[in-house]
Amino acid sequence: MRGLRLRILRLIAAFFVALLDLSMGAAIFFLAAKITGHNISVLGYIFGALLAVAPDIDLLSYLKKEHGRHHDQLIHRPAFAIPAGVFIGWIAGGPFWACVAGLCLFVHFLHDTQTGIAWLWPFSLEYKSLPFLKIEWQIIEKYAGKGIAPYLDDFWLEPTKHSFWQLVPAVIILTLLVWLHFGSPYGLYIALAFFIFSWIALLQFWQFGSVAIRESLRAGRGKRKI
Repeated sequence: MRGLRLRILRLIAAFFVALLDLSMGAAIFFLAAKITGHNISVLGYIFGALLAVAPDIDLLSYLKKEHGRHHDQLIHRPAFAIPAGVFIGWIAGGPFWACVAGLCLFVHFLHDTQTGIAWLWPFSLEYKSLPFLKIEWQIIEKYAGKGIAPYLDDFWLEPTKHSFWQLVPAVIILTLLVWLHFGSPYGLYIALAFFIFSWIALLQFWQFGSVAIRESLRAGRGKRKI
């Protein structure tokens, strides 16, 4: 039972890892639709969110297996993934979705720059960052080849600086999106309710996560720290 609870918590944590990308993808769809007059729909939000998290599809294999660095995969090479995404978006939905796909993928890689992206591939395999973003090399080196579970346990099952500064902008983006989507006069109230509910849910999750970590320590597995 304890193991099942921990697996469920890790699945929820994996969703939180993707939440910032998902929220940015939904926001990109909304803004693009507003600017171009494209129809705004629930499916549009879903497609936008999925496009922004698409490069992380390879993480599904990390749940059970050990791999090298996550960002070494071809799907995390911007020079390949962005043109491929734009092409597929154009074929599937025309110019609108081609633009949305390109923007969603670019934003995803911008977010991933904190843990390193080979922006200059195929000319260079060196991980690059922007001047205002610090590559978290300690995370890359510590968890390379260990799968995703230790990373989730260390940074997401309890509140940490790493998770907090990804969840805060995600919740803010989603709150603003709810407000703008529903508009006045009820949009603001719905957005405030969503904001409060989100943080209550997060605090409850972290409470369960802390219990799971303590049980793990008592079982002798220990908690990994950087």
